[in-house]
Amino acid sequence: MGLVLGSVADSVSGFIDTPAMAEFLEKLGGRQGLVDAFLAAELGIIGSLVAAYGITAAHWLHTEEEGGRTENVLATATSRRRWATSHAVLALLGVAVLTVVIGLAVGLGHGMSVGEPDQVWRLGLAATARIPAGWVVVGLAVAIWGFWPRLSWLVWLLFVAFLVMGEFGVLWDLPEWLRSLSPFAHSPVVPGPDPQYLGIPVMLVIAVGLVALGVGRFARRDVVSS
Repeated sequence: MGLVLGSVADSVSGFIDTPAMAEFLEKLGGRQGLVDAFLAAELGIIGSLVAAYGITAAHWLHTEEEGGRTENVLATATSRRRWATSHAVLALLGVAVLTVVIGLAVGLGHGMSVGEPDQVWRLGLAATARIPAGWVVVGLAVAIWGFWPRLSWLVWLLFVAFLVMGEFGVLWDLPEWLRSLSPFAHSPVVPGPDPQYLGIPVMLVIAVGLVALGVGRFARRDVVSS
């Protein structure tokens, strides 16, 4: 998908033949050239969807616990914190790796289309700006599991709400305060002329804090099984 999207980015202006469509795309990806707007929009949407993988990976905490396998692991020398942290770290790393791979694929497709090999690294780096928002979602999944393991499904509702508010809130004229509740709304719009990077360190702190809360709570509560 990344290769296909990257390869058609340079021709996006050719199939946008109305001012309304141009405005639509610019709103979705930021106020910059149409090609960069298209690339930023696609990196944003696909990067947000990668967060769904993070939820799935973090959900193994609940699956293993409810299936009774967690008790078997904890009966060994493995501590609760170590076991939970290992799952959380794998979910975080998975989000990061997939996001970078998507960025590199988009860059490869775009670079081949325009004859500029440096687009691979340019868009690969741009994709990394989407990682912290995905990590916040993973942190929420871990925190909800830690405090309310039987309500782990709630993170999927939050994910859908974040996706709608963060990626399409501007198009639907949602209030700014509502859009700001989504971590995806705080990701820098890159590539673009004036990206705002302040949200990245804030989201990193929030993500780490949520994971720590979830793991810490699991270390003190009873193990739940079906």
